[in-house]
Amino acid sequence: MKKFQEMITKDLGWKLLSVVIAVVLWFMVINLEHPIESRSYTQSIVFENIDSLTNQGLTLRNPDELENLKITIKVKAQRTELDRLNQYKHQIKASVDLGNIPNAQGGMVINLPVHVKLPEAAGTGFEIISRTPSILTLSLERLISVQKIIEPEFTGTTAQGYVLTDMSLNPETVKISGPESLIDQITTVKAVINSTELQESISTTVVPLAYDAKGNVINKVHISPSQVTASLGIYHMDTLSLSASTEGEVRQGYVVGKISCSPSTVEIIGSKEALSQYKQMVLPPVDITDATKTVIKTFSLRNLLPDGILLKSDNSGLVQVMIEVNPESKKQWKIPVDNIVLTGKNTELYDYYFEQDTFTLEAAGSATQINAVSPEKLSAVVNVSNVSPGRYTLQIAVELPEGVRISGVMPETTITISERKQPENLPESSPSQPQDTENEP
Repeated sequence: MKKFQEMITKDLGWKLLSVVIAVVLWFMVINLEHPIESRSYTQSIVFENIDSLTNQGLTLRNPDELENLKITIKVKAQRTELDRLNQYKHQIKASVDLGNIPNAQGGMVINLPVHVKLPEAAGTGFEIISRTPSILTLSLERLISVQKIIEPEFTGTTAQGYVLTDMSLNPETVKISGPESLIDQITTVKAVINSTELQESISTTVVPLAYDAKGNVINKVHISPSQVTASLGIYHMDTLSLSASTEGEVRQGYVVGKISCSPSTVEIIGSKEALSQYKQMVLPPVDITDATKTVIKTFSLRNLLPDGILLKSDNSGLVQVMIEVNPESKKQWKIPVDNIVLTGKNTELYDYYFEQDTFTLEAAGSATQINAVSPEKLSAVVNVSNVSPGRYTLQIAVELPEGVRISGVMPETTITISERKQPENLPESSPSQPQDTENEP
């Protein structure tokens, strides 16, 4: 026993020094082969128990900014441990617990810690030495709902000759729910419909979207229903000509002048078959009985069009008819008889002679219409059919411009008709017999 004690105590100082040196050497070797290091990891922050806020009618303000919020985590451990953690770094979880916020209400600002959990598969021996940020300052706001009318918006153009006339949405409104700050930014809700090259009425589904005042789409809101049905009326388009008519007579000493419609044409829509049979409309007559001044009357075409034909939507449907009534003017002309055309004459048997060089025509109408008459261009006709040889005073039929009438007696002319002498050496029906011209002097 004494000998054993001597062995232990003999050179005790050297033995203790050896132990200390061995421990130091062991730590040196470990530090050289497995040094202690720190590494940084970046991870997105997950918000947990957000339903707890939703159930209270609350949500986080600026969700778009928070969605991309990241945290930088600094971890200390041996190099081998950190190398293993690198293999599972995507499983590092950074979260903020939104449950159990006391007295939560809209407009509240709260500070919540960011919890970091390293993956269990990476093992142990890690020390989290920093988290940036370690605390998040969050603002709460109310969740609200509003009803909005959907506005249709069209892109493209229908096929040539066709027009989009009417459109209906079912339903016409949507319910929009979301953060109060986003809901307050909504100015319109639109359903965008593509009508390119359409030639017939259709029904289609479209997605309504919310827009702010600058025309930007507002996301992160819930729109219900998410789709609506759009029914489009596509019809053929054509032009309808309008004309006016009158009834009654103006007061004696007055005449009807220019008759006009404004507009004189309108665009109408309907089936191609219906429009092909409806090109012109004569408006109901305007009563001008005993009128001494211009008569104006307005008609609504919507009450006059037949079934199946409609006005284009941008047309008011109102047409103004103006009947000019002017004091009567009279004028007299001397017109050469050469302007007269003889109808029904027999130039094989008779010769025709005018006794005067001119005939007198007196006409009445408005000053504008009378002054516009060109007497040399008037068509004058005398009918001599079934008239035997002799001397006759016959009426002249003169075709006058619209709004101008013959005043006083009908124009007349005196014509002498005589038998034509036949050549003695030729049969009466010989084709070589001379033919009279249309107008003989």
